[in-house]
Amino acid sequence: MLPWLPDFRARWSPRRAEPLLIEALLATPFSVDPHHPIMIEGALACAALQASLGCTPDEAGFDPQALVDLPVPIEDMRRCGVLVARASAGHAADSRGAVRYVRKRARAEHYGLATVNDSTGEHKSYNLPVSCRLAAVLRWHVVGDGEQIEHLLSLIHSLGRGRQHGLGAVAGWRVTPCPEAARLCWRDEHGPTRPLPVESTRAADDEFGEDVAVARVGYRAPYWHPGTQRLCAVPSRGYYQRAA
Repeated sequence: MLPWLPDFRARWSPRRAEPLLIEALLATPFSVDPHHPIMIEGALACAALQASLGCTPDEAGFDPQALVDLPVPIEDMRRCGVLVARASAGHAADSRGAVRYVRKRARAEHYGLATVNDSTGEHKSYNLPVSCRLAAVLRWHVVGDGEQIEHLLSLIHSLGRGRQHGLGAVAGWRVTPCPEAARLCWRDEHGPTRPLPVESTRAADDEFGEDVAVARVGYRAPYWHPGTQRLCAVPSRGYYQRAA
């Protein structure tokens, strides 16, 4: 067991459960995959590590094969036998599709050559198109500890895929009370607002309707880890452009 984990759990587990609207004011376009939406819990867990240990997850000494469940100041509820955070996926009203280009260059150290010219020939740098979305604000509905959440958000400066290329840069944060968040953190009138574990495709159809999308994805941070992957009902593509 990691020696710092008990103190970490004591510090960052939610002390109260408040329905909240979290808003990220975006400075650049963001990139999102419908089956891998931008979930705020993962970003909060990274920020909590930074606040407590002064390091990133890569520097914290985790065994890549072990599943370490880091607490964040968002309430959990049990569903289908597992704990699921009461936090929706990020969505943006009035967003529109866009393409940005990132510069890819030859990694000279990987070629084993005396000279690599990245301005001509097979080693020439090129622009790689990246699909993204333009929006002013990205929103989440959560139930958690507002004071703790605000502290951790101040340490988060970018979100989503392509952060190393400048996508998803955050200019500022807002956290406001939102009574509707107690309902919208998991579902709205159109279906799930985050990946929610289901027992089967038929069970998802019975609960959300036959149009619900189902996929094997992560239901809890860290979403990439095989230990958090299971059959889930996921938000529709339209959810990510829906108004708050």
